[in-house]
Amino acid sequence: MHLLKHDVILPEGSRETIVFTNAYSKLESIAREVFYGNVEYSYDSGVGILIAICIVILFLIMLLPSINMINLNVSRILERASEIGVRKSFGASSNQLVLQFVVENVVLTLLGGALGLLFSVYVLDLIEASGVIRYAEFTLNLRMFIWAVFVTVLFGVLAGTYPAFKMSRLNPVDALKGGMSS
Repeated sequence: MHLLKHDVILPEGSRETIVFTNAYSKLESIAREVFYGNVEYSYDSGVGILIAICIVILFLIMLLPSINMINLNVSRILERASEIGVRKSFGASSNQLVLQFVVENVVLTLLGGALGLLFSVYVLDLIEASGVIRYAEFTLNLRMFIWAVFVTVLFGVLAGTYPAFKMSRLNPVDALKGGMSS
């Protein structure tokens, strides 16, 4: 609990010191310590800034695997250039090809998410059974896991769209040769 002092000027011109007591949450305490240090009083807790910084950092952390996934998708799709050529020569539209590759990418992403769920449950059970942290109960937070899967699928869709769009515009003859001319 922190005590906050604030001088108030009353209508008569006299001054009065008011002392506020405020029990901060853990997040507020961390934000105040990071942004304001030993300042005794501040109206702003800094939680909004701290959350914004965390979101930017998380976005940048997710961006790196997304770029890696784009590279993997490009190489995977390049290996299937002849399949793209055959499908285009039989009348498949660019939109159909994009949809096919994006759906394949989402399925792979969801498969990875399911494996991540199983692995997380197993690791949490191992940590709890080891007794490293006494009296601790580790459970999977399903709501956070669902948000993580949602963000992962979103990045999977974004990482799969560019390579699929690029490859869907291939000339069928070039695609059948296995090359990429544009």
